[in-house]
Amino acid sequence: MDAAGTPTKGEIEAQLTRMLESKLFIAHENPSKFLHFVVKRALHDEPIRQSIIGAELFPRKYAKNDISDVRVTARNLRTITAEYYASEGEDDPVIIQLPAPAPLKGPKLPSGKAYWPLFLYNPHTSAIKVFKIGEFYRSRGNYGNWQRALRSYLKTLKESPNHIGAAMGAAEALCELQWYEIAFIKGKDRREAFEMAVSLLNRAYLRAPSSWRLFAAGGAVAFMYGLRTEAAKHFAQALALDRPATESYRWYLIFLAESGRRDEAVHLSTKHLDAHVGDFTAHMTHARVLLHARQFAELEKILEDMLEMDKTSCDVHHLLACLRDSQNRGPEAEYHYKQVELLGDRDTFDNFSRGYALRQEKKAELALARKLGKKIDNPFG
Repeated sequence: MDAAGTPTKGEIEAQLTRMLESKLFIAHENPSKFLHFVVKRALHDEPIRQSIIGAELFPRKYAKNDISDVRVTARNLRTITAEYYASEGEDDPVIIQLPAPAPLKGPKLPSGKAYWPLFLYNPHTSAIKVFKIGEFYRSRGNYGNWQRALRSYLKTLKESPNHIGAAMGAAEALCELQWYEIAFIKGKDRREAFEMAVSLLNRAYLRAPSSWRLFAAGGAVAFMYGLRTEAAKHFAQALALDRPATESYRWYLIFLAESGRRDEAVHLSTKHLDAHVGDFTAHMTHARVLLHARQFAELEKILEDMLEMDKTSCDVHHLLACLRDSQNRGPEAEYHYKQVELLGDRDTFDNFSRGYALRQEKKAELALARKLGKKIDNPFG
């Protein structure tokens, strides 16, 4: 199953009606009957075999063991369906089509699958295009882009309420924004964001109860909002469904690092990075894990390496500014601070500025605590 999932029964039935009432299908009686018959049986999970279709649609010929009309009609239906989606149905939200026939010398489809209709969302609709824009912003990673990703996902859900990928993406975006805003988000806003994320994931669960990423996103939401026990349960379910994918999932690794399993988190993150060394997001995930694992020497090295890979990354400059500030390397911290201002959008810079100002207040408090002989933790941690 892809991120978008599959259309609901109601969406499929509405699309079937739309197709059968079109000029093209009205002009082709047998393919229309064929389409109606196989879709209805598929929706009721009833077997669809050549013999069943022949007995229902061509009973006289089938009684004489003539099943050629089944193959011919299926071939015509594929042609008409392709023509329909290239014209009248170009902007329809759902695509219904028969599987492509097996090649002459290739393996045949399993019995009962050759005429089993396929149901999917139309990738050319505006909702899917908006979703792909959200995925683009998600890949960029900084605060402002996570805001844009969230807006794109919510817009997708407004047009296509059952879009699983958008629901999970929105929940994850809320977690990422919470990570950036943790120091100054208001309690009411924090609660509303949590409730929205839970609602999104509950909606997606009805459609994809066996998706590892759904449970992983549930773990991320629970962890980010302080529900460690619930997070552990969700991550355990994600691991049972797809251990390799879950073990490279950013929020699972951060959860491990913040749950006293820092070595395990760093090991898994390093393993993922080694397998995706050309992927900048894998480097950023590793940097985030090192941050939460309090391994600041290793973090410094990877951030410097990342800066060689992409000198325009706001997130790298952001983390380096904070790291240099914690090391009392003021001029270097100021340099990276200015880079965020130059390279980032206004939302990203404003968020960073607020966080940076709070860090200066915390540093002053820590300096006072040192004078009073109080034990303190690393301010960057």
